Amino acid sequence: MNYIIIGKYGIPSIKKIISQLTSCLVIKKFDIRNGYIWKALYQNKWENYTRLNNDPNFTSNDKILRWGCCTPLYFNGAKVYNNSKGINLASNKYKARMKMKECGVPIPKTSLNYRDFAIYTSVVSYPYIIARPFKHHGGKNFYILKNNNDYNNFSFYPRNFYYSEVYNKNREIRVHIAHGKILSIQEKPLIEGIIQANQAQTHEPWNVVRWNDYKKNICKIACDTVKVLGLDYGAVDIMLNNSNREMPICVCEVNTCPSLDSSPYDQHRYAQYINWLFMKNREWYDYTQWNAGKSFAFKNEQLGN
Repeated sequence: MNYIIIGKYGIPSIKKIISQLTSCLVIKKFDIRNGYIWKALYQNKWENYTRLNNDPNFTSNDKILRWGCCTPLYFNGAKVYNNSKGINLASNKYKARMKMKECGVPIPKTSLNYRDFAIYTSVVSYPYIIARPFKHHGGKNFYILKNNNDYNNFSFYPRNFYYSEVYNKNREIRVHIAHGKILSIQEKPLIEGIIQANQAQTHEPWNVVRWNDYKKNICKIACDTVKVLGLDYGAVDIMLNNSNREMPICVCEVNTCPSLDSSPYDQHRYAQYINWLFMKNREWYDYTQWNAGKSFAFKNEQLGN
């Protein structure tokens, strides 16, 4: 049997593509007072799933895609795409950035210590920094600190917060990586103000980037990012500024249950990818061999095999 296991935030996106999926069942583990119960999504309604509730083990014949779900489970030899370790790492934004940095992926200056930033001293090299909890979702839970007074008034003194410089971007894109290929790249329209490209807050539509406009260095960095976090797929948020000689490309984060609400193109591409995964066991493409950006694009004929 083929399964998609939904995490806390993944239900709206999967509901958008469920009609395009073949030969798989969408399931979720619901906590109840005396334990838990498995439910399956049938015609937009959750119903008890007898098979797993009677015997809560998967089998070696099963294929499983985790969609933002990092719940520890016993898979008994089933093929799993996006393991819980990778999802946990990606969802802890601070630890994910430290892993990226360790592996050579460019990231904004990030620290657990506010005093590591020049804004704390008399020499200010950028106008403000952002404080966020280790885990955040949907463009929420960010605090803007412009000076020491902002920091002193920051009421959640930061054991579970990290600090990040604001990268002076002039473009921001989201690259959807799947097994070393690209499902789509979308550019986020920038607006005036601090949040600039936070679609969850601005609700501005994104624009699909054409394959001929893919840049090899960006594609490779996006693939590297998903790979070093131990994921099979993920949506990589990348900030760009060609005038920044030291860091023209900068990775912000990776999403393991990206929103598909506003993009029919992304919905179709993810449905193709998920169906492709469930045809047979899949391994990563060797993306290091490609010399052109458009070579990274997942072609429709490849997703049909």
